[in-house]
Amino acid sequence: MSDSFSGLVSPLAQFGLIYVSGTDTLTFLQGQTTIDVNQLATDKCLLGAFCNPKGRVVASFMATSWADGVMLVLPADNVSGTLAHLKKYAAFFKTQLVDASKRWHLLGTDSPVPTSEAISASPQWDDNRHITFLNPLADDYETALEACLANKQAVDEHQWMALDIQMGIAWIDQQAAGEHTPHHLNLQWNNGINFKKGCYTGQEVVSRMQFKAKLKSIAYALQCGQPMKPAQAIYNREGKAVGTVINAANEWALGVVHIKELPGGLFADAEAHLPVTPVSLPYQDAIKATLEKQASDN
Repeated sequence: MSDSFSGLVSPLAQFGLIYVSGTDTLTFLQGQTTIDVNQLATDKCLLGAFCNPKGRVVASFMATSWADGVMLVLPADNVSGTLAHLKKYAAFFKTQLVDASKRWHLLGTDSPVPTSEAISASPQWDDNRHITFLNPLADDYETALEACLANKQAVDEHQWMALDIQMGIAWIDQQAAGEHTPHHLNLQWNNGINFKKGCYTGQEVVSRMQFKAKLKSIAYALQCGQPMKPAQAIYNREGKAVGTVINAANEWALGVVHIKELPGGLFADAEAHLPVTPVSLPYQDAIKATLEKQASDN
């Protein structure tokens, strides 16, 4: 799937940045996020989420170690809301949270780019993609940018988003904040939840969903004959809304859909004129195993 990004390069203006620094950074984030921040590294990103006390996702992000702190990559329109959420819990920690979105230009690349004055980092996004941080104030910025673009085909951010959808990576924008659980977004199958790390905001609800509750809705990669939009309803054959689009790019969408409705067919319109086709995700075997176990436990 993401190997189809080979030979391409893309601006990633759809993302913003939050930089968390200070001596208590890891302690603070460990109590707020679904991932184990002690596993962060400078050469890769980890997908995770922040939840409210009800276990609903306030923000999903990619995180990477950065200098004396942690850099968070998330939808640009959800940076301010996420900062407001985190600052409610940060008062008793020696940590600073800043909107770093204007400090770096982000570029999606098919391989790591060597660091330089202009290239601050180029951590791995998934098996075949990297996110490269360019410092626009560096003297060699233009030279570094030209080197990143050399012998590559430039594509827009929609292709990157389409590949995120195909990888089953869900992005929560400001509109969707607080609407879905991590399990709705498949974070349990995408290494986005660590169930051994201990307490964090919303952890009790997330753990109950994993070990005691029954999954009713999960995210599916969907293909449609025409573009869909975030927050758009997904319908069954009878015209009943049975899901919601989370992310969309070109003919692709990631939608949270009621599991029981999948066999009957999904549609982008209530009149059932525009069929939507579910496409297997990289962790499809894990989804199948979980749903089979649910069925056998009934």
